[in-house]
Amino acid sequence: MPPDPLFTEPAPPPAPNGLGITLGDLIARYEADKGRAWSRKTRDGYVLIFRALRELLGEHTPVGSIDRDDCRRVRQVLEDLAPNYTKLPATRGRSMEEATRISHELDLRRRTPGSVNSYLNNLAALMNYAENEALILKSPARGLMLPIATRKKDRRNPFSVEQLGRIFGPSSPLYRAETPIEDRNGRFWVPLLSLCGPGCGLTSVAN
Repeated sequence: MPPDPLFTEPAPPPAPNGLGITLGDLIARYEADKGRAWSRKTRDGYVLIFRALRELLGEHTPVGSIDRDDCRRVRQVLEDLAPNYTKLPATRGRSMEEATRISHELDLRRRTPGSVNSYLNNLAALMNYAENEALILKSPARGLMLPIATRKKDRRNPFSVEQLGRIFGPSSPLYRAETPIEDRNGRFWVPLLSLCGPGCGLTSVAN
């Protein structure tokens, strides 16, 4: 008698084949698929992260075995490693881990969070590619970005409701229904577009 489908457990989903492809193979495949559209600047941005992955995780490591801790380890090295470490006398010719240790000992200048994030973004793109190609179930490199603190002089307080009312309300000479179309120039549109597009800078709106 055939089993009742109501009481039969569904078959588990097929395992991704990431255990069958190495990190080095993934990088080569990613470059072959995506690299043709890269500018020189984009290609240069991948050099360091690919080097970090090969040195720290090993290019023969199965992609399916790379986990969150591995990605955090890569991030930590990128945070601690001095920029241009391959050219500095103290770190030239050293492995990334050795150069990181020396950077700590000598208190060498570190990368900014924004610089580190640019490499982490490339790491996430590589792992997203592996996920989209069904090489891994889920990318372990999501959400690794470092917070970027805004300098005090660059912080901006939001407008209050009362202030917005004075700018855009009935008392405003610009935003009355009877305002002629020919008077609706940049003074009319720039504040309005800024209101509707949170996060837009003045230059972006003006352009």
